[in-house]
This record gives sequence, C-alpha cells and structure tokens, in this order.
Amino acid sequence: MRTNLYSSNNVKLISTLNNIGNILSKQRKYSQALEFLQKALIILETFNPSNHVQIAANYIWIADILRAQEKYNEAISFQKKALGICEKNYPLNRLTIAHYLTHIATTLYAQKRYSNALEFYQQSMKVYEECVPQNSKCIVNNFRSIGDTLHALKKYDEALEAYEQALLIEKKQNVSDNIHMGTTLNNIGNVLLSQNKLDQALEFYQQSLKFSEQFDSLNYTAMSTKLWNIGNVLYAQKKYTEAFSFQQRSLNMRETYDPLNYKKIASNFKSMGTIRNNEGNYDEALIHYQKALTIYENYCPSCLQDIIACLNNIIIALNSSGKSAETLNYRERILAIQEKHYPESYTDIVNSLINIGHVKYSQTKLDDAVDYYSRAIVLLKEFDSTNHLQIATIFYWIGIIRNRQRSFDHAIEYLEYCLKIREASLSPGESDIMLILSYLSETQQARNQYNIALTYEMKLFLIREKNLSPNHQDIAQSLAKIGKCYEHLNQLKMALDYYKRALSIYVQHPLSLIQQGKMEDNIDRLSTKLNNLKIQ
Repeated sequence: MRTNLYSSNNVKLISTLNNIGNILSKQRKYSQALEFLQKALIILETFNPSNHVQIAANYIWIADILRAQEKYNEAISFQKKALGICEKNYPLNRLTIAHYLTHIATTLYAQKRYSNALEFYQQSMKVYEECVPQNSKCIVNNFRSIGDTLHALKKYDEALEAYEQALLIEKKQNVSDNIHMGTTLNNIGNVLLSQNKLDQALEFYQQSLKFSEQFDSLNYTAMSTKLWNIGNVLYAQKKYTEAFSFQQRSLNMRETYDPLNYKKIASNFKSMGTIRNNEGNYDEALIHYQKALTIYENYCPSCLQDIIACLNNIIIALNSSGKSAETLNYRERILAIQEKHYPESYTDIVNSLINIGHVKYSQTKLDDAVDYYSRAIVLLKEFDSTNHLQIATIFYWIGIIRNRQRSFDHAIEYLEYCLKIREASLSPGESDIMLILSYLSETQQARNQYNIALTYEMKLFLIREKNLSPNHQDIAQSLAKIGKCYEHLNQLKMALDYYKRALSIYVQHPLSLIQQGKMEDNIDRLSTKLNNLKIQ
C-alpha cells in the first residue's frame, strides 16, 4: 500500500522542489530546473497512483522545459501522458484538458509542425468554447495562437481573421483584462509585413508599441520585440537611419532588462549589421555581424542555421568591401558545419565547395581550387548525376586552371567535356559556349596545334556572325584570330585576307586604335613577306 501523499513532509518537499524548478526555468537555467522537477516527480510517483492529477501537472512542467531545450519529441511525450491521465480519469475537468491540448499545440508549433499544431489548437478551442465564456482570456489566447499558426502556414487572410477575432474581444474588455492586446496588434503587423503591406504593418506595429508603452511598460521583452519589428519594416522601406535607431533601442532594452536572451540580442546585432551593409558602411556592418556570431557560438551553439546565416552575412560584407580573400575562413567554417550536421543537404555542401574553390583560385592556389572543385563533382555525380550543367560548369573551371598550369592535355579534356554538355543543353549563341571555344582555341595554340585551334575559331566565328551585327568588334576579333592560325599554318594569303577583313571592321570603331595598329602591322608584315616570296 502506498503512503498517503498528503503527509505534511511530502507536500512541503514536492512544493519546494517544484517551486525551485519553476523559478530556475524562468531564469532559463533549464538543466537545473529539470533536475528539481524530476525529483518532485519521483516522489509523486512513489507515493501516489500513476493517474494522479499532480503527476499530470508535473509532466506538463517538465515538458515546458524540454520544449525550451528544443527536445520536442520528449516534450510531446510528457504532454500526451498528462493529457491521457486527464481524459481517462478526470473527464469532467474540461478546462485542464483544453490547457493540455494547447500545450501540445505549442510544442508542435515550436517544432514547425504547423498543420499538426493547428489541429490541436482547434481541438482545444472547441473544448474552451464548451466550458468558458466567449470573452475569456483562454479564447483570446487561442485565437491568437491559431493566427500565429496560420501565419506560419502562409494562410495570411485566415490568420488575420483569427487575430481580428481576438482583437474584437479584447477591445470590449477593460485594459487590465486584455494586457496582451498589444501582442495581437503586433501579430497583425507581422502578417501584413509578410504580405509586403509595409505601411499597414508599420501602423499596427506603432499601435502595438504605443499600447505597451501606456499599459504594459514594464514588459520589456514585448517592448523590445515591437521596437525590433518597427526597425525591420523601416529597413524594408529603405529608411535605414530610422531603422537603425529602433534596432538600437531594442538592443539597449534587451541588454539592460533581458541580458540572458542571447538569441534575441544576437538578432539585433545581425539586423543592425544588415542595415549598415545596405548603407555601404561595410566596416561597421562587419563589427555587428561579428558580435552576433560571437553570441551565437558562445551561448547558442545549437543555433547552427543562425550561425551559418551570420557567417554568410560576413562573407557578403567582405565581398562588398573588396576583401574577398578574407572570406575563406568563414566559408570553410560554413562547410565544416554543413558536412558535420547537415550531410544530407548536398546542394549546400556543393555550393560551399565551389565557393571555396573560387577563393582558392583567386589566391592562385590552383591545386587547392581543383581539389575543392573535384570534391563538388564527386557529390554531384553521387547525388545529382543528371545535373549536367553544374557538372559542366565545374569542369570548365578545372579546365581553365589546368590551362594556366600549362597542363594542356588535361585542360582540353575538361573543356571538351564541358563543351559537349553545353552544346547539348544550350542554344549555339550562348555566351558560355563561345567562351569555352575561345579557351579551347587558346589551349591548342599553346600546344602549337593551330590546325585544331583553327577549327574552334571557325566555329566561334560562325556563331558570332549569326548572332551579331556585321561590324561588331567581336567579329573582328574572330577574323583576327583566324588570321593568326592561318599565319602559323603558313597559309599567308588566307591569313592576310582575314587580317584585312578584321581591319575593315576595327576602323569603324574609334576606340579600337590598338587593334587597328596590330592589324596594320600584320598586314604590312605579311604583304612584305609575300612580295619577297614572289621576287624569289
């Protein structure tokens, strides 16, 4: 037989453990909070039947902490156990059942299982409507949560309807009874922002902030969020100075009154960095991005997508400020995260490998660049073998590198493969094909294979002749290169003819004096040579 729970020692101990756990939870000391609540649960389960109502309550508190730790499946397991106890043993306690359904919905929402969350919110709404007045806070909160979920599902009009239902009830109540009306106004602003209705979104955000300043001024968490939202709308309107001011106010409030809310503080720094970056103030943008990154890495190491976003922002700012070489470290850090934590996202990994290859190429670390490009090809062939165009593009870059390294046979192999794919995929006039033909010709000339180079140059000339005006400088360039190939093949008359044709186009372009001079020199040289051959 179990000892009665209601001995004074057990009651006091359980109450104390739960109180400590809940206080620690509010302080975001979740691991410590969980320990105290689990100790209370052990005592409850030891001295009470497994279906006791207090056990169900402890399950819910534990689940709330697990949700905060992003252990969603474990949280839902505890919540469903609590719901099962209540539905089976306390079916008349409808209000508690509705609360537990709402807890499950909230966890599903945090897990981004929005459709499932919506089902549970709707279930809880039905129960609430059975047991509480229509103007109850439970009804209002549920309308707001349903609105949030519909917003996440991009059902914007339905989301607005849910928020308006909440707002309609709140406006009929005393301010003291609807202190969360500012949140409803804010959430309507969120939906309007998603619909790109910036002026309307700003209006609701400002109403929300004004309400909070008048009636909920000590709720610094909500106030800082509203300031942040206004900053985001002003940024979208390209009002960068005003946007930065609101972000700064939001940051100051969070650092002063909610200093442990690291994710939100980091989001402020990230937004401020983006504003400065769009203003062209790249150095200051980098300072803010670096602060955000440091916070995420030190205090939110599980926020990997936020860390990747910060690293990408830093890369963008460095590129914009002409410091592309300095992006390498950040690109390598992104790749390390992707390979360790998101190996299934091969597309992102391929893009990272290619980007690192580009940086290595710009640093003339050519073998390293080829290594990264080759790793990208391996992934593509394994997971996306039909993506011929991207594979061809990487082969093109490797071919260019091998040409620079004077490894001409390898260069031709890669460029020919690339050309074959491009010709099968694109129309002949595509610039990619013309560029590949040009590089193939250049590579063959470096091997003194002017007869093969001539084939590429002729092909390139025919494409240009078909797609460009007759006096275009690119056609003159093709004629000149064909002339050069004929000259090296000792077909001097043919070479002379092509040089003359090239010159006839260059003289129509006043800015092509250098090319005109070269053609005139070529014509004089070959004319003299041909005359000498006649005399002999």
